[in-house]
Amino acid sequence: MKALVRKMEETYHPALDLVEHPLFTRFGLADAAVAAIHHTGALILTADLDLYIGLQRLKIESLNFHHIRMSGWK
Repeated sequence: MKALVRKMEETYHPALDLVEHPLFTRFGLADAAVAAIHHTGALILTADLDLYIGLQRLKIESLNFHHIRMSGWK
């Protein structure tokens, strides 16, 4: 994990920007920050069905962990 973190590029989104994100009002600051990283090309993996639906409505590429689990992935 330490080696991976050393290679990762961190991004920062000010809370003042995140409170303007469409998901902020319903999901809060942390989930708005997760959604805001979609511009990096990252695929968002979540076990939160409501967040997943919100991301899909905004056409943000994401996967629901439960869908993967139900397909036989272990």
